[in-house]
Amino acid sequence: MNEDLTTLSEWCTANSLKINVSKCNCMLFGEKRGAQSGGAVKMNNAEVHRVTEFKLLGIIIDDKLKWNHHIDYVSRKISSGLYAMRRVKNYVPCSALLKMYFTLVHAHLSYGNVVW
Repeated sequence: MNEDLTTLSEWCTANSLKINVSKCNCMLFGEKRGAQSGGAVKMNNAEVHRVTEFKLLGIIIDDKLKWNHHIDYVSRKISSGLYAMRRVKNYVPCSALLKMYFTLVHAHLSYGNVVW
C-alpha cells in the first residue's frame, strides 16, 4: 500500500497538487483483527492516521462495513426533528408541519439510503 501511496504522491507532485497528510485517514476493512494489525501506512514520510470509522459525505462508515453507528446517528437526527415538530404542532398549520417533516425527518431517512 505504501508503494501505491508513493506513486499517488509522485503523480500529485507532477500535476502541481499537494496532499495534506494531516487531513488524511486510513481504514483497513475486514472482520479479522490480524488484517488490522498491518504496518504503518506512510505518505511523504509521514504516517497516515488509522481510524476505525469516519464520516464521508454524511454517511458513517466503519471498518467492518456495519451500519450501527450510522443508524444511531440518523436516529438521533430524526428524534430531534420529531421533538421539534411535537413542540410546535399546536401552533402551526398542518402544511407547515408537513414541510417540517420533509425537512427534519424525511431528508435524513432518504439521504444515502441507496448506499446503506
